[in-house]
Amino acid sequence: MDMRTVFRRFLGTAAFSLAAMLALAAAFNWLLDPYGMFASPRIAGINAVKPAAADRIRFTKPYFAERLRPRTVISGNSRPELGLDPSSPCWLQAQRPVFNAAVPGASVALQIANAEHAAAGGDLERILLGLDLLDFLVHPDADPTHVYIGPFNQVNLRVLGNGLPNPAYAGRKFQDRLQALFSLSTLSDSVMTLLQQQAKQAPTRRADGFNPARDYLRIIRTEGQAVLFQQKNRELVQRLARSSATIYQRGLAWSATFETLDRFLERAKARGIQVVLFINPYHLDYLTAMRETGHWSDLENWKRTLLRLADRHSVALWDFNVISPDTTEPPPLPGDRRSMLRWFWEPAHYRAAYGERMLAGLLGRDCASNPMQGGGAVGVRLQASTLDGQLARLRRDLDAYLRSHPAALQRIRKP
Repeated sequence: MDMRTVFRRFLGTAAFSLAAMLALAAAFNWLLDPYGMFASPRIAGINAVKPAAADRIRFTKPYFAERLRPRTVISGNSRPELGLDPSSPCWLQAQRPVFNAAVPGASVALQIANAEHAAAGGDLERILLGLDLLDFLVHPDADPTHVYIGPFNQVNLRVLGNGLPNPAYAGRKFQDRLQALFSLSTLSDSVMTLLQQQAKQAPTRRADGFNPARDYLRIIRTEGQAVLFQQKNRELVQRLARSSATIYQRGLAWSATFETLDRFLERAKARGIQVVLFINPYHLDYLTAMRETGHWSDLENWKRTLLRLADRHSVALWDFNVISPDTTEPPPLPGDRRSMLRWFWEPAHYRAAYGERMLAGLLGRDCASNPMQGGGAVGVRLQASTLDGQLARLRRDLDAYLRSHPAALQRIRKP
């Protein structure tokens, strides 16, 4: 046998072996599906928990939504992602499937784009959009004509920030799927996915986009919930105290963020999609931090502007800011790794149990049959005729509570 034949056989064997290895790796990555990119079944003990998907949530969620083709979408930042459960019994069958498209740390423009990405499937009827004051803070000297219309450096969305189709989406989807099958990093994440299935507190995202907050439970069981409060209070006070941002751009009672929301509501109306806006609930500490850092007037003016927008487009605006026994629960003492608040993870994030009570108001029905609900419905739909009274009540209730509970004020002044 001459050397040419030997060499050809060697190359053929090597090519076959490489192809076989790639095929096996792709099959393994498809089965484990660490990012939730494919329609691979979630099998308990194999790939039901997806820690890698939790680490790459902006990358993974759009593909979750595309497969589900939801009728109802929840959007916003990390607060509704943790707090509003798409599997809640509050949802009527006609409103299902429900998808939680909320993304931690996303701008209002990106929150809207994720919702409109889900709507591009053609079956969407309703969007619940959670709103946060900090997402509306802008530099007063920013360009007042600016509206974010780009793909957010994230072209795995079917729409751009202006609601128009994203021409790069098909190519990006193909590229992402190819990488999720054949890359070494995916193979590593697939192995990690398999190994972490028995870790009860490994982070994950369900196929409906919900964050079950397993990583919060890990922190509470190892360090205590007081640590979560201390960290969030310190972060919030530092961010607000050193910020020159406000909700309006100089010389205007308006901003690019309000303009983005305004245009979205106009598009939704034209497409026959019902939008419900809601202001996320805050723990007492969060509201106190706003007051102590001089942003209380921003909070009130923000609500006034949001209500004008909502009324202009005939959409509901719900407010879940309230001083009550539920929102004033003091955190457990430092070192206590057993106690846990019933309604909040920390000052900025509410638990799904509280979200059940919010859904009772947002959906306009009695969810009392749900044992998680407990304390009854919360929240109020804002109206122009009663807004000033509600703002005054919140201000008065906060002041009264802090006068009678000085320890609560100390948590913010010395976080």
